[in-house]
Amino acid sequence: MIVIFIFLEYLLMKNPPPVPEGGGRSLGEEVPTPLTRLLLAMPPLMPGHRIFRLGKQRQTLTLSHLNPPTTVMLRDSFRAIASNPHMSDPEDDAVNDLKRGTKEYNHLQKVSPILELIRNRCKSFYHPRQHISVDERMVATKARLPIKQYMKAKPTKWGLKFFVLADVNGYTVDYRLYTGRNGAATGKGLCFDVVTTLGNKDYLGSGYIVYCDNFYSSPRLFHHLSQQGFGACGTYRQNRVGVPKTQENALKANAARGSIRWIREGELLFVKWMDTREVSILTTVHPVYTGGDCHAVAAECRWGLQSCPCPQTHSYQ
Repeated sequence: MIVIFIFLEYLLMKNPPPVPEGGGRSLGEEVPTPLTRLLLAMPPLMPGHRIFRLGKQRQTLTLSHLNPPTTVMLRDSFRAIASNPHMSDPEDDAVNDLKRGTKEYNHLQKVSPILELIRNRCKSFYHPRQHISVDERMVATKARLPIKQYMKAKPTKWGLKFFVLADVNGYTVDYRLYTGRNGAATGKGLCFDVVTTLGNKDYLGSGYIVYCDNFYSSPRLFHHLSQQGFGACGTYRQNRVGVPKTQENALKANAARGSIRWIREGELLFVKWMDTREVSILTTVHPVYTGGDCHAVAAECRWGLQSCPCPQTHSYQ
């Protein structure tokens, strides 16, 4: 509901009643100014009454009659205003359309003002706690858009891909809509740019611990976050630049469950732990092992609970 009110408020500011060309009476003049908010509140109201045809919602002698729409304004007036809303400057849109097919073209030109408004409101309503995470989120859509993405591992396979900064309670603090290759990239990789953009020190401050999966984790990123006053923890890929390649005292494929190996390089701690398979975790804030154990069902114990050592980095979960 907060997003709906933000959207309606922005439309009120950007969309005055339309005036027909050549003068004459504006269809929007039939709406009293105090009731303009009711006009923009009608679209969210209509689906809740299971009435899908605008004409039926305007009839007065049927069971589908709704009093608010008929008292606010006429049907033709509503259609005229509803067909002309915009969230950006039409002149800027025309300039952007001339850049179509070039690197300077902005796919989000017409919706970027409302996206920015919602982002700022999300950040102003709530300040996150110490533990935050960066991940992807898919928003399903059937629209034919050039920025539409496919992610096999997500429940929603096709849709708009958002990079989000979330609190430990699930609140979305900040987000970025992925539109493809960005000309303003730093050259250090997409994962680096996403985390450093969402983890804005000017807004968050310092002392936060950022959790991320192996798509984002890298020694370069974690070293940068440490310099900014952030802690970091996440799984990592062995082929990342900067990951130790030594095989001395490496974790064997047949190692016992609970086996732990680690390498420390400055503030970076590389930990490998054998669960049902090998788990690789990179952290700048945790010790290796503090004596903690975890319990898991194992065949060796006749499918009973087996206790095995667990590194402190299990807090990533």
